[in-house]
Amino acid sequence: METPCFLCGTLLTVRTDKNGKLYLICDSCGSQHFIRRKPGMERLKEVAHYFQHQRMELVARMESLFQLQARLNEIDALKKEVKRLDFEAGRIFRDEEKLRARDAVQKRVEALLAELERTAEQID
Repeated sequence: METPCFLCGTLLTVRTDKNGKLYLICDSCGSQHFIRRKPGMERLKEVAHYFQHQRMELVARMESLFQLQARLNEIDALKKEVKRLDFEAGRIFRDEEKLRARDAVQKRVEALLAELERTAEQID
């Protein structure tokens, strides 16, 4: 069972002494917390459970954020590729293969944007 330090927020492991009483020691700020009564021990367990749940939710949100950032980076890279292919296709004598490649990359950009829109709609 883990819970943040009440003073500095460092994640602490809840320890048990030889009499079964709970305590916390924070090496970061030097504080010691002793919980000697049953109601306090129950509250500490509730707090630890709450923070564990909150941490799991935060991890899930961070994963979603990282996936979103990866999609946005991919879209930016693909847009640059579209511009490059369009430039290389020429202006007067158009290279049809480059134009087809440009169009394929542009479709991928549009698909990623549609995916982002669907994700945003699911959040709302």
